[in-house]
Amino acid sequence: EHLDKGVQSIIWTQFNRGFGCNYCSWDKISELRSGENNPNWKGGISSLQIYLRDKINQWKIDSLHFFNYQCGITNFTGNLEIHHKYAFNLICKEVLDSLNIDLRENFTLYNENELKMISNLIIIKHYEYGLGIPLLPSIHNLYHKIYGKGYNTPEEFDEFKSRYYNFEFDNLLDDNYKYSNVLLKEVG
Repeated sequence: EHLDKGVQSIIWTQFNRGFGCNYCSWDKISELRSGENNPNWKGGISSLQIYLRDKINQWKIDSLHFFNYQCGITNFTGNLEIHHKYAFNLICKEVLDSLNIDLRENFTLYNENELKMISNLIIIKHYEYGLGIPLLPSIHNLYHKIYGKGYNTPEEFDEFKSRYYNFEFDNLLDDNYKYSNVLLKEVG
């Protein structure tokens, strides 16, 4: 609530994805505040996550290979993204906790040894939680639009998959990816 602008509101999916009030998020010259001043600030985890995403490329390749380079829901091939059934941010937090390393504002604030330990354990943890699920970008985006980004669980993914197979999302997807049309392609 702003005295000069009144009560502001956003839809749940935006809030769940980390967005907040536009007036709090943007300063007077309309530049997004950075670091701790930004309402989306999560303590520097995004900087570390960006660094660590490059470290899990083999896990992504193994995930694609396991699913025969097909979408884990539609079985279509093409441009695929790897979905974490157990959220990447939770894996990162678990790695830092188990190494007893604090979260820092930027990954450059870790020394070489700390980054090596974090990188090694992030790979191990990814395999412990199992392979990712290759998804077509539109399916992956729909998942995160509904369930948000971060803190996602395998149970949410299973629910999403079930809802997809119950035609619940057909009105939200391009004709190619509607489950009713996917079924027709499998029959034909």
